[in-house]
Amino acid sequence: FLKDQAYDAIKQAILSGELEAGTLVSERSLAERLGMGKAPVRDAISRLNHEEYLNVSAQQGIVVRPFSRQEISDTFEARLIIEPPIAFRLAGRLSATSRSRLEANLSQQSRSIVDKDTVGFVRLDIEFHLEMLHAHGNRVIVQMMERICERTARVIALAFDGKQKHIERAFQQHQAIFQAIISGDAASAEKQVFTHIDSTKNILNY
Repeated sequence: FLKDQAYDAIKQAILSGELEAGTLVSERSLAERLGMGKAPVRDAISRLNHEEYLNVSAQQGIVVRPFSRQEISDTFEARLIIEPPIAFRLAGRLSATSRSRLEANLSQQSRSIVDKDTVGFVRLDIEFHLEMLHAHGNRVIVQMMERICERTARVIALAFDGKQKHIERAFQQHQAIFQAIISGDAASAEKQVFTHIDSTKNILNY
């Protein structure tokens, strides 16, 4: 459906930083950008307003919503509470399918580093974490964490832009997490995930 295509495209532009926080947009400008009519764009704007990616008001119009420092801090705190214990439980229990998907993701991360594709790397970073959550199998946690991880993507992309050392360190941490999980070292897997998320939080000064 066009409305879903519009939603995905606008959301990705926000998460990648292509549409920066505070940017004023309109139905017309977004429709022209996407090459489609206003109706699907209007539906997408409504959804993104509900999900707090956009602020829509009669006074200000449509604005890409900035996240407050407290919101970002709270988001990382939630990840630190949820993700490390998941890694602990996954250690030594990863299915062949999940292992293959994580290996493919890491391979793509490596290519994105060579290509200096920051936006692509951040997208793969989020997918790596979500794949671990999918492997764990708790649908409630997956649905909750999809939104939480997406909310961090935009600020991570901005923080990593032009800073190759941060990207390379994140990739090395992903590799260490994966190795700890497939080797069955639960304590190390839990610690590696905590260290990874916490170090990213510190880069952002949150």
